[in-house]
Amino acid sequence: MEITKGNEEYGLLLRNNGTYSKISAKYVVLSVGKSGTRWLNKQTEKLKIKVDQPKLFMGIRIETNQRITKKLTDLSFDPKISMHMENGDYVKTHCWCEGGHIMSCNYQGLILLGGHAFLNEKSNNTIFALLSNFEVPKEKTLYDYSYQLIKNINELV
Repeated sequence: MEITKGNEEYGLLLRNNGTYSKISAKYVVLSVGKSGTRWLNKQTEKLKIKVDQPKLFMGIRIETNQRITKKLTDLSFDPKISMHMENGDYVKTHCWCEGGHIMSCNYQGLILLGGHAFLNEKSNNTIFALLSNFEVPKEKTLYDYSYQLIKNINELV
């Protein structure tokens, strides 16, 4: 896939089994996920599209007994709790899994922790992530900075 830019529109050049097609629009929203960020950075540089550097969210996964969080998870399946700190940091909860399990995931050679709730295999615990934002240095891409940070953490463990 390639992004093209015309006078008043953008295009997406798509390839599927050797066949090319183009989609054009005045506005384009792309959502590429973690693995597509390097590609997207190259496309926006090529087209001289200004992109604001997003903040990186990183944190820990917490596992606790369900009875401690039950009143909260009875109100919402995935509670959203956040706090703006005086120094400008932002802390939030993410991805609650009542009856869930913490699991390790291999992401491009790095070990990450995630959560999962199985349909027929519940635990007595609730798990969630507690995340805080970090500024990414201007000379780094979000992907490269976060990858190196996680790689360094993996080497310590």
